[in-house]
Amino acid sequence: MSQRSQSRYHEMPSNNCYSSCLAPGGYIEIQDYELPPKSLDGSVKETALERWGELLIEAAKVAGRPIGCCESFKEWLENVGFVDIQQQVFVWPTNPWPKGDDEKTLGKWNLLNVTDGLEGFSLALLTRFLKWEKPEVDVLCAQVRADLRDRSIHGFFDM
Repeated sequence: MSQRSQSRYHEMPSNNCYSSCLAPGGYIEIQDYELPPKSLDGSVKETALERWGELLIEAAKVAGRPIGCCESFKEWLENVGFVDIQQQVFVWPTNPWPKGDDEKTLGKWNLLNVTDGLEGFSLALLTRFLKWEKPEVDVLCAQVRADLRDRSIHGFFDM
């Protein structure tokens, strides 16, 4: 299922929260990425990178703010009255492991983005909702950064 959904707003009951934000014919765009990262060759399996993604999903669920729900976007949009739903999936490598120049560039951007934001993505969820201590999060983040830089791990995020 797509991680990017765009849809045209259709006539809906006035008590729907979207009716105050969008006029009929308006559009909404949702962007998200899927966790845990995937690989076609199994190289993400049993890595700190995979564990990190699974832990974030678990913590977000405990927090009552689930992530990794991209496959539900279409159904949710349909249920509140959207029509003409279009979905696109973009694949972003976790580092510059792919052979193509464009994919290598995407991998470089993604590597920088994820490694720079890793603590911010992780700290609140893991300490508040899974009761980790900051030093434990620091160790996990160091392991995940090492996995992200490892070009033998052919990971990617669906976005």
